[in-house]
Amino acid sequence: MLLAAGSLDEYLVANSLRFNDDDTAHLVKATSAAGDQKTFTVSFWMKKCKVGNVYQYIFTTEYASGSYYFQITSNSDQLQVYNTSSSGSVNVKLANVFKDPAAWYHIVLKVDTTQGGDESNRLKFYVNGVHQTNYQGSDHDFPAQNYNFAMLANKDRLIGTADFNGTISSSCFDGMLAEFHYIDGTALDASDFGETNEDTGQWVPIEYTGGSYGTNGFHLKFDNTSDLGEDSSGNNNDFTATNFSTTAGAGNDLLADSPSTYDDSGNGVGNYCTLSPTLRSDNHPPTLSNGNLTAATNGSGAEWTNCGSTISVADDTGKYYWEVEFSVMNGTYEARFGVAAKEYMFNRDTSGTGLPWLGSATGTSWSLSIDGNSYTGGNSTSYTSALSTSDVYGVALDTDNHTLTYYKNGVSLGQAYSSVSSSTLTPAIGFHINAQNTAHFNFGQRAFAYTPPTGYKALNSYNLPDPTIADPSEYFDTKLYTGTGSDQAITGLEFEPDLVWIKTRNEDENHFIVDSVRGVANQLYANLYDTQYTNVNRFKSFDTTGFTVGTTDDTNESDNTFVAWCWKAGGSSNTYNVDGVGYASAALAGLTAGTLTISGASVGTNQGFSIIKYVGSGSNSLFPHGLTQAPDFYIIKCLDVGAEHWRVYHKSIGAEKYLTLNTLAAAVDSNTIFDDTEPTSTTASVYAGYDGVNNTGRNYIAYLWHDVPGLQKFGYYRGSATEDGPHIWCGFRPAFIIIKRSEYTYDAGWILQDSKRGTYNPVDTYIYADTDDDEAGASTSNRVDFLSNGFKLRTVQNKWNANYDYVYAAFAEAPFKYSNAR
Repeated sequence: MLLAAGSLDEYLVANSLRFNDDDTAHLVKATSAAGDQKTFTVSFWMKKCKVGNVYQYIFTTEYASGSYYFQITSNSDQLQVYNTSSSGSVNVKLANVFKDPAAWYHIVLKVDTTQGGDESNRLKFYVNGVHQTNYQGSDHDFPAQNYNFAMLANKDRLIGTADFNGTISSSCFDGMLAEFHYIDGTALDASDFGETNEDTGQWVPIEYTGGSYGTNGFHLKFDNTSDLGEDSSGNNNDFTATNFSTTAGAGNDLLADSPSTYDDSGNGVGNYCTLSPTLRSDNHPPTLSNGNLTAATNGSGAEWTNCGSTISVADDTGKYYWEVEFSVMNGTYEARFGVAAKEYMFNRDTSGTGLPWLGSATGTSWSLSIDGNSYTGGNSTSYTSALSTSDVYGVALDTDNHTLTYYKNGVSLGQAYSSVSSSTLTPAIGFHINAQNTAHFNFGQRAFAYTPPTGYKALNSYNLPDPTIADPSEYFDTKLYTGTGSDQAITGLEFEPDLVWIKTRNEDENHFIVDSVRGVANQLYANLYDTQYTNVNRFKSFDTTGFTVGTTDDTNESDNTFVAWCWKAGGSSNTYNVDGVGYASAALAGLTAGTLTISGASVGTNQGFSIIKYVGSGSNSLFPHGLTQAPDFYIIKCLDVGAEHWRVYHKSIGAEKYLTLNTLAAAVDSNTIFDDTEPTSTTASVYAGYDGVNNTGRNYIAYLWHDVPGLQKFGYYRGSATEDGPHIWCGFRPAFIIIKRSEYTYDAGWILQDSKRGTYNPVDTYIYADTDDDEAGASTSNRVDFLSNGFKLRTVQNKWNANYDYVYAAFAEAPFKYSNAR
């Protein structure tokens, strides 16, 4: 069950240890007795800080000339096991790229070389409870049966680095580690250390109760400030900590940052905010260190550079506090810290060079400069005296009252801003890079230097508002299946769907769409402008936990592979359905706003999704959508007139323009679709006399969604045309994203990507919504990372990351509050 915050029944991970590679921080344990060389388990929680093309040692045995050694490493963000012994080498590398710095991963390595049969069963990686079978390339070397790993006597074990002939490697791990177990002599599964929370669907820590740790086994909790390497297994296999600090201040490496979320009778504990390496300026990005809590500039150049953070907050979500102190301060105004509107942070200007969020009047930001002035964009106001390296500056953001106040050594400097408001705000820092400055942040993962103002909280997952929907799979999910050629029930959903969109993956077939309002025998194709088809053999029924497909090629051809994107609206118990209740008329269902006749509806107000069937009037009209706020994204299709396209409204381009789902076309400026009228909390507008959306007596279907925090989000971004592309904050880990370039038609199809077909990062397979093409295979030019807080473009690509504007629709797999890293 989902335990109440602070429940003593939940296993609580109290601390993590920060490994800063600049300090060569590491742990070492000398061993005198040989361990089990054939059977063992390693389990730990990891929050990465440094990502990119770097080599990082996580857990190793020492190497001396002519001897053998064992390593678990992060090799260019890919987990790898390498071992040499008298029996040869083992080299197993996952294809996954672990580049999410915003949340925690649970890693388990299970080794048992005594097994016969499939060699891959002798060494298994689990990530967040899931056995990983996606290996890099075809030349990985699994252990032979009864292979001996280098767990030898008189071989030091090291965490965070490697020892080569007595020299400690500089390729150290950079990040946080928690709950580190080594079980000597037993091969265990991930389920011995974690479990799936049945309310959120996310992997969480549990107490290991498996018994003996074996001769050299250990359990490091990192909960003893005087002995960071203390072993809690009962074996007294303590590690010696080198180059760590527990002294209060920016250098403290013992942090509250944790994969557990709970009430500590203080500021709450959970996954804490840090600065983000995925959200920095394209040119001369600030250098991050100390667990991504320190930002510095190189002091050369004549432009602004910026860095945002891993957690953003929305209006009306509470009060948050963090602290900033400078150890190096140069120049008169060349460093500013505060908050920036997230929509500007990942956006670019028309040249694609990147907006200087806290260093220009362009964009929306609120900050304090080291010259003592407050800045809104580039506009300054006298606020306080010049800042000093001897002081600690508190930042108090009140999203309920839209204010920002700064504190100096615990004393308020007075309200700096009274109108700080945006859909999402992120802590950020900006530097003018012609001066060297170094700033240290604390979001509460170490003790604050000063008590936060009353009512203000640390910025961590515990203190984020609870999402309305804890488990998005109750309202949206993706199903993969293989066709049989005969009636087939597709099961495993947590709901009975009202909208199902099916696409053949391995062949050119049309996109099949069916909904509960029109009924199972009436189908549309997303990539065609054809009228509604009637066929009783394509799709048979909506079922309690899925749906049943019939015998046709586009839904169930034998041996073909299929993807189905499924949404729950209001149910199908009657002609008009609102939140699971059926009504005999639109009036009884409360669907009376507007001027059009509503002939069917399925409305889910909790999840912000409705299906509306209406009859055109031939005059400028409004139809009710049944939702509690204005829809942000909707699609309309005429059912009974051919050659009428799917018309798309997206809030980011507005009602004066429209997109077309079944073509490459860019956004068209026209009042003949949505009547230049934005939707309201009750109605959406359609233009008079146009067959596509509103002609007399014609029948239409509309699918409408609005933003729901933690469930779905609709927005835009400007491509960067760089390999380190925009990071789009969603407030959740995506399950499904739709991207469309809104300007310039060439090579600008509708891109569909999901986490079921792209099971690990980078996600590099996609389907076009506007063609019948089969699924585009993996490619280094088509890479997107699905992260715990959104998605990030990783390649230069006309389709989603050139110097153009793009709109997107994103549906969640897990709200950020509960999300693990992916």
